[in-house]
Amino acid sequence: MSILKVNGVKKVYSTRFGGNRVEALRNVNFEVEQGEYVAIMGESGSGKSVTAYSIMQILQNPGRVVAGSIKFKGQELLGLPHHQLQKIRGGKISIIFQDPMSSLNPVYTIGNQIIEAIKLHPVPRLTNVLKRKISTAKKEYDNALNLYKKKRSKQHLQALSKARENLRHAKYELNNYPYNRALEMLKLVGINEPAKRLKQYPFEFSGGMLQRIMIAMSLVCEPDLLIADEPTTALDVTIQAQILELLKS
Repeated sequence: MSILKVNGVKKVYSTRFGGNRVEALRNVNFEVEQGEYVAIMGESGSGKSVTAYSIMQILQNPGRVVAGSIKFKGQELLGLPHHQLQKIRGGKISIIFQDPMSSLNPVYTIGNQIIEAIKLHPVPRLTNVLKRKISTAKKEYDNALNLYKKKRSKQHLQALSKARENLRHAKYELNNYPYNRALEMLKLVGINEPAKRLKQYPFEFSGGMLQRIMIAMSLVCEPDLLIADEPTTALDVTIQAQILELLKS
């Protein structure tokens, strides 16, 4: 099954002269299967980034898609209402932008920007584990409380105290999931001192570090489709290999 199907897409930019239009994309066709890697190659200005932005529906005037179809898991993205697109962007489809210097908000910390994405698109696989831990801890606490009410012994009081602490810790883990997830992703992309880095602003990082942060943001919600627009351009060879392995995994 195709996870992404781009068929006959044409994108144009209107000029200030009205009737004249510049064709940025003309009859673009390709498919991406589940688990497949697809590379789009071409010289500078050939439309690679424009294709990526069209898939994400990050379109600015005067550019617009005037023909074709872009389907994600069978759902047409062209013409989809903004609130529905917001649920897909970041959570289901993610993008690594080519220029991290202009892709991060300069007035918010790195932590704020990564954590915002996690809160908007929590990973069910991870949050469900934490919720099950709370459920288990709550049952253990209720059992310990009932036993203590019946026995009133020191041993059962200690068991109740331990069960209460386990429940408190389980709730703490869920509440702090966005922060802990952000820390984990920064470590995975090779950012040192991640707790310190989360408090810093984009201007405090080099271009290579910002690129790694952008990659962390794109992966943090475990999207079904990842669009990478020259993701390793600003990185040295060692880090490039590490990042490509991370993307693959």
